[in-house]
Amino acid sequence: MIRALKNKTHTLLRASEKYTKTDMVYLSKGGFWMLIPQIINAFAIFFLSIIFANFLSPNTYGIYKYVVSAAGIITAFSLTGIGTLIVQQIGKGKTINLLSLFKISIRWNIPSILIAFTGSIYYFIQNNYILSLGFLSIALFTPFISSGNIYDAYLNGLRLFKIKSIFSIISIVLTTAALAITALYHGGATLIIFIYFISYAIVNMLFFVFTLKRIFPKHNATLPEETSIGLAKHLSLIKILGIIASKIDSILVFTFIGAAELAMYTFATAIPNQILAVTKNLYTLALPKFAANNFLTGVQVNRKALRLLFVNIPIYIGYIIVAPFIFKLFFPTYLEAVSMSQIFALLIIFGAGGLHGAYLDAQEEIRKKYFITIAVDSFNILILILLIIPFGLWGVIAARIIGQIFAYITLVITLATIKKRPLEELPKTT
Repeated sequence: MIRALKNKTHTLLRASEKYTKTDMVYLSKGGFWMLIPQIINAFAIFFLSIIFANFLSPNTYGIYKYVVSAAGIITAFSLTGIGTLIVQQIGKGKTINLLSLFKISIRWNIPSILIAFTGSIYYFIQNNYILSLGFLSIALFTPFISSGNIYDAYLNGLRLFKIKSIFSIISIVLTTAALAITALYHGGATLIIFIYFISYAIVNMLFFVFTLKRIFPKHNATLPEETSIGLAKHLSLIKILGIIASKIDSILVFTFIGAAELAMYTFATAIPNQILAVTKNLYTLALPKFAANNFLTGVQVNRKALRLLFVNIPIYIGYIIVAPFIFKLFFPTYLEAVSMSQIFALLIIFGAGGLHGAYLDAQEEIRKKYFITIAVDSFNILILILLIIPFGLWGVIAARIIGQIFAYITLVITLATIKKRPLEELPKTT
């Protein structure tokens, strides 16, 4: 009976491809395993938000969010493109040396370490010992968090979504438990920041070692060509401005408005960001698929993204309706954030941009990626700076929405210019 149900489902999915123009069997299998940890992560973040909202002062929570956001920006100066490189290499039929890439990633974390240490010394001189210790934690632990996390890209490239999801679930449970216990029994910003970084470092390194010892030996391993590492450098360089643009809102709110206001902004954007994160799974699912398909045009990807945009509209409307009840029940301290959250949720509609990014990375459209990154991220940073000072938190919300719409339109226009590549231009696989 179960087999018959599976066969019927398979048939229905194949039949639906006539209308979706997408491999629905692959999407349902991969999407199922990607969706489970995403749902668990959403609940975990929601659970932590309740604890933080009721057991931490807005000032303490604001400091915590500032350090975590600063870590994201500092990490941008490491080899962040190595994950995309791994997926590309495997997607094109090549093999990699996982341990060698880990060592390369560790070496490329040296700039981030130096920046974090400099920040720690600066805040120490300013007698701000909480932030000084926070930046010291960034220097000590983020290299192992980012480098250890390459196991995730490796599993994604092999399309081992089940194993990847199991690892993600374990990671979510362990780190969430560590942070929740710390908040409940201590409540200090310094210890919470320390636990955040050390827990992620330990979990990522454990999963990396497991992948290296148990999964990697099953696949042939050869050291990637130097040109491949060069591609990772290009991808990392491209990502720097984007990472800064995605994190700088928290930094500017903390700097120009205050820690308590950063807590307010964080709660206003938390749930919409989690909903948006679900759509970002499209990038993870699409990248290996696009990497193996050299005949897919940008116009076809635009059509897929447009269909998804219309699917996201009712999700946005649903959130507008339930948001007041969620805040009243779980976040009574932050009721002022309800209207901000409802407006900010407009970003959900344009959450299909991950398809565009996956296509550009898979097809190695480096020049176009440079152009989009510089144009979009520069615009996002500029408009954020222009609106935050005169309009405060509402200016930040408006800047994020305008920036997201601008990015979506830019991606659509750019992909429309990408045609099918001639056979002689296609990369050879081994």
